[in-house]
Amino acid sequence: MIMKIFSLENDIIFSEECINVLQIQDKKLFANVINSLNDNINGIQNTKERIIILDNDTEIKMEKEALMVIDLFNIDFNQKKIQSALYNKIEKIYKQEFERMSEFQTLFQKLQLNVLDVFNEFPFEFNYKDSIGIQEYLKLLGLKISNNKGEIIDKIFSLIDAVEYLSVAKLLIFVNLKLYLSDDELNEIYKYAMYKKVNILLIETGEEKEPLENEKILYIDSDYDDSVNTSHVTVHPFELMNFFDVPKGVNTSHVTVHQIFKILMTLMNTCQYIPCYCSSKNSGCINFSI
Repeated sequence: MIMKIFSLENDIIFSEECINVLQIQDKKLFANVINSLNDNINGIQNTKERIIILDNDTEIKMEKEALMVIDLFNIDFNQKKIQSALYNKIEKIYKQEFERMSEFQTLFQKLQLNVLDVFNEFPFEFNYKDSIGIQEYLKLLGLKISNNKGEIIDKIFSLIDAVEYLSVAKLLIFVNLKLYLSDDELNEIYKYAMYKKVNILLIETGEEKEPLENEKILYIDSDYDDSVNTSHVTVHPFELMNFFDVPKGVNTSHVTVHQIFKILMTLMNTCQYIPCYCSSKNSGCINFSI
């Protein structure tokens, strides 16, 4: 899936291996992008920034497939998009289970007979439905997701669950999420979103920053020039040799620069990420971007 912002040179490409961050230095451009996305999600097409989302080269409608959170303190779990998805999911479960659906109709008919006894006490006739749909009944119950309490990170985890389980949207957008969460909390969210296979986009304002683990940042400076910055992986030559299963007995302490270069080139072409086991800056490690 790809997001194209036509005023930028680079596209935002979503994958299961990383979390995308759009970092915008200029406040006016930041506001224009947020406003344009908000308009598109609400079905308004004429926006200041032309933005589209492509899924398998086909443009998808943002009002159906994108969900944006601006107010992190008051995440609305009962907005129309989530509510409709919840009711559709429950209705689908009933329709797939004949016995459950039959029991529901039987109970409704019993309730209807009970009400008809009261109707007979009145000196006039009534019009009423002979049956009721699952979604009608859920609305009658006032069924809603209850999740307005707790820390921001807990609400985000719940929102990711809702998006994944109910198939609410193909893209979840957070605005200035980094203002409220620590790096460790962000990493937890990133890992959970990737595990759940939920596409996330963070839109942040401010100066360029070093990417966190699993981050890919598209940075737009004050001149509206954009560049991509990905997280760095630090690996010792010994770890590289272990990764490629070098036979026991080979002296990895005498790895030549040429050998390391060949390993790196192979690694860059075949892998997206290698865990880092080396934290010391003076241990002869090699830093590279993927």
